[in-house]
Amino acid sequence: MYGKAVLIASAAAIVVLLLLPVLVSVDGKTHADWQLMLGRLHPLAVHLPIGILLMVPVLEIAGRSRAALREAAGFLLSAAVVCSAGAVVLGLLLAHGGGFTRAAVHAHMWGGVWVAVASLLCWLVRPLWASGRRYPRPSSASLHPPPSVA
Repeated sequence: MYGKAVLIASAAAIVVLLLLPVLVSVDGKTHADWQLMLGRLHPLAVHLPIGILLMVPVLEIAGRSRAALREAAGFLLSAAVVCSAGAVVLGLLLAHGGGFTRAAVHAHMWGGVWVAVASLLCWLVRPLWASGRRYPRPSSASLHPPPSVA
């Protein structure tokens, strides 16, 4: 499993991703040229994590017979997390720099944020799933209080 630092960084990344659309004002005015220039890479960047996320289950299934494919699926899931977060940032730059209104990009923006958060959560849960371990079940002894000592 992951260390405490990775879990804290992942939780912080989720919070930042959820707050980005709230913090970046999409007001319908054009802004800095560099924002628009980088933002125009969004249509290219948005398709990369989609393709990667479609390949992960294929490699997981194929990885039942070849362990190297399962390792490749883990690497691709990591790449999908990075690419989806990058696509969210580029999309916000395009929306902010390109003069779009919040109403025009609202559903698309939140859809991208949720894909990035979901891919990050899948990345966090995957080691537990891939190891074959399951969440610990409570034993019958833990369901009953211990007898009191008199």
